[in-house]
Amino acid sequence: MSLSEKFSNSIHIMDPWKAIEVKTTTNILRDDVTVASSNSIQVYYPGEDLSDAPTEVQNIASVLWTTEIIEAFNQQTAVQPLPEIPEDQVNLGLPVSQEIGEEEGASDLNFPVTQEIEEEEEAVPFQS
Repeated sequence: MSLSEKFSNSIHIMDPWKAIEVKTTTNILRDDVTVASSNSIQVYYPGEDLSDAPTEVQNIASVLWTTEIIEAFNQQTAVQPLPEIPEDQVNLGLPVSQEIGEEEGASDLNFPVTQEIEEEEEAVPFQS
């Protein structure tokens, strides 16, 4: 009985940004019959450092990832700043002293909205 591993890669180009997906399938074979397999996926996005990527991925990216594609991808995926909240709208939440159960419509809830907390007894030091 001999065990061996067999690896296979498939490469997919994902639109619209030409991201490169590499799916690696690993098959464990016993006497040339697959007894187990697993998949892993690595996705490379335009402009990403490909120094550790397979040569095939580097070659594909050099053709597909034009300056225009990289700039458009970066612009689309850039984190947008949150809008400023006007000063007169900053504290529109419930007052701290108001319980949730006092909120309008709270009686429609099917579960208690407040909970009593039992006080713990003070620990008594061990005496011998």
